[in-house]
Amino acid sequence: MDDVAALIDWLDVPEVDLLGYSIGGGLALDVARAYPARIRCVVAQAPVFDLHDPAIVESQLTGLTRVAQGDVAAAIRQLSAPTSAKLLEAIWAVVDEATVDRFLFQHPQHARRNRAGWIDSGLVNTGALAATLKRQAPSDTPAHLSDLRLPILVVWGRHDQNVPRTSCEPTFALLTPCRFLTLPSSCEPPWSMRWSLSSGGAGHPAARLQLHRSCSE
Repeated sequence: MDDVAALIDWLDVPEVDLLGYSIGGGLALDVARAYPARIRCVVAQAPVFDLHDPAIVESQLTGLTRVAQGDVAAAIRQLSAPTSAKLLEAIWAVVDEATVDRFLFQHPQHARRNRAGWIDSGLVNTGALAATLKRQAPSDTPAHLSDLRLPILVVWGRHDQNVPRTSCEPTFALLTPCRFLTLPSSCEPPWSMRWSLSSGGAGHPAARLQLHRSCSE
């Protein structure tokens, strides 16, 4: 959180809009809670506060097992572990790129676009961040979300198997002002979407948050 605040200082802007996906969605809300004067609004797609959440673990187990094919499916059937969380770790260790794409995306063309974006960015997901977060205590922000007084838009894809809407919906349903938006033909990552955020002026109780999708439904 302090790194985000330092970045805002470096940018020399009084406040920013935050967009976060998955773990980043939870982090965006952590930052908004810690630095409320610096954050104007938050868009959180499939936000995660606790990677050990049983609903997330079971959804990923079910989804990965369902989309696995051929040798990968056979390898998954051979796995055993003392807990669901350990079994999920073992499954993630054996799935291939094609399985992950089927798991994350409803439409193959979006998976291809996403892969191309990753290659162009030069970024590599080493898993180090997720591993570090799993060793830490879960964020306590969910217990304090009612303290937030900024506009929040929570977005899910209807076909999301990685972070199911049911894992966080009861928490966010208590927030005001907060909107839920379900993208009917989407799964998870937001890279195929074009986001546009606008807010109603300082102090406006119903700041507007608008989202425009570039991908067809």
